[in-house]
Amino acid sequence: MAEIFPISYWGSLLYFSELVKHRQVALECYETFPKQTHRNRFHIVSPQGLLPVTIPVFKPNGSKTLTKDISILQDKSGFKKNWKSVTSAYASSPFFDHYELELKELFLSPNENLVQHCLDINSFLLNAWGFEIEFRETTNFDWKTQSSLLHVDFLSTENQYVWKNYTQVRFHETSAFFPNTSALDLLCNLGPMARKIVVDPFIRG
Repeated sequence: MAEIFPISYWGSLLYFSELVKHRQVALECYETFPKQTHRNRFHIVSPQGLLPVTIPVFKPNGSKTLTKDISILQDKSGFKKNWKSVTSAYASSPFFDHYELELKELFLSPNENLVQHCLDINSFLLNAWGFEIEFRETTNFDWKTQSSLLHVDFLSTENQYVWKNYTQVRFHETSAFFPNTSALDLLCNLGPMARKIVVDPFIRG
């Protein structure tokens, strides 16, 4: 039986570490879309510190819109702004050049449907790290079987374990390590070697 996950826009390390535990995953499409969550925002490490990046969405039925019906606002200037933020943060990272063309396509020409766009991102990242997961979309919202993962704050850095450090882009001498940022941070800094951190992101005592 497929585990039910929420969608996540350039999901965090925690999101992907949970995702790769499963062979089959159902993305929840029939929940009422919650605002201001990881479903349409992520964090990158920038010259200004931790920076949130959001993709603007349109809700045809207002606050009652289901996730499956959320579309991405076709704001070319907004897409370019997000891409500029990403390039400013990661242009000097070890693997940015290797993935630049695919990243540029995903940021500047996203699928108009948010669920499909998140699927495109997931497929790109999982392929880069050598994971095979079968995705499907839910066909209804079942209160009896809904996943507790729908209510997890995947952007949180609070955990019972210590996060493993890896080399991030440093913009000044006092740069701190930022745990549980977007999987994009892992990809640009570690490339395919990020697989090890994704599988087990914590130091266990």
